[in-house]
Amino acid sequence: MKKKLFDVVVPVGPNDVNLIKMHTAFIKMNVIGYRNIYLVCYDPNITCDGCIIIDENTFPYTLNDVIALQGKTNRNNWYFQQLLKLYAWYAIPNILDKYLVIDADTFFLKPTTFIEDGKCLYCVGTEYHKPYFDHMSTLHEEFSKVIDRSGICHHMIFEKRFLMEIIYFVEQKHRKYFFQAFLDSVNKDVVDGSGASEYELYFNYVLKFHKDAVKIRQLNWRNSTGILPIRSELDYVSVHYYLENNTKESVDTKESVDTKESVDTDKYDHYETMYGKITLYKNEKVIGKCFKNGNYWDEDVVRILKPYINPNANLLEIGGHCGTSSILYASMLNRSNKVYVYEPQFNMYKLLVKNINQNNLQDKIIPYNSGVFCYTG
Repeated sequence: MKKKLFDVVVPVGPNDVNLIKMHTAFIKMNVIGYRNIYLVCYDPNITCDGCIIIDENTFPYTLNDVIALQGKTNRNNWYFQQLLKLYAWYAIPNILDKYLVIDADTFFLKPTTFIEDGKCLYCVGTEYHKPYFDHMSTLHEEFSKVIDRSGICHHMIFEKRFLMEIIYFVEQKHRKYFFQAFLDSVNKDVVDGSGASEYELYFNYVLKFHKDAVKIRQLNWRNSTGILPIRSELDYVSVHYYLENNTKESVDTKESVDTKESVDTDKYDHYETMYGKITLYKNEKVIGKCFKNGNYWDEDVVRILKPYINPNANLLEIGGHCGTSSILYASMLNRSNKVYVYEPQFNMYKLLVKNINQNNLQDKIIPYNSGVFCYTG
């Protein structure tokens, strides 16, 4: 058995709880070489199969300490979670010297390694935000931007030895605890916005002082505004919507709030297809291009499956996306049989419901806003 080289740490805030079981399922499938998954939770009663729950209140500071130093703002928890990542080596018992932090809204879609030839691997992005580097130089005059790429990629593998160096240098300069200096060094004019980045701080530090100990590699990734593209050339995606109100919405298409919404032409594209009306989000370019070319998305795949579909039985579809396949499956079943479709992403589920309703298939396709996995929980 290969040696497990690192642990995984995921900070879990109130907005992340509905995603976390799906999130950790993707970690288990696609993160290669990890030992343990630690969930640093605001609620220590949260459970997740195969994960170790760490109470965030066991760290050497609390959210109340952040509020006391910054004043109450809508970004207190954002700065607090940055510090959780930087102090995980200190607060989590028996954690390995290398640990991979993955933001709770970031999903690895393909098997991915994070250490090669003993060196930690770092992805790069394109973001640039000057206050992050102002904050770094305030922490210590030797901390600066090193390359023209960004370390903000929604995950990062940290090494205890380098974090200890950063903390030592900052505490020696400021003569206070690192977490206090980190918060005090945020420009007061941007404290209610984005005034610091733990990823840029660590990324630029190791490239400046330990560049021979790390490697930069490029992964194919993107930020998304509500769609998790499972069938994709992407290595990972960061989905920035947190499935808002996920547990509060009805799964009954007749009661869905989506039926009461007016069509937002800035948000949707609409297509007349051979199997009915299909509405897509405007950023869904691949499926939209298929429809524009007069084809139907995934029809060839569904046709291959047709000999295995019993028209006299109900059909279970796991992962309904926006409903293109569901509508096609429904056309293959006899009148009394139904398609039961599960779609865990709330924004995608709303689109699924919209497409069911506008094709009058409410009695034929029964959607559920939930995920289906190979284990219970």
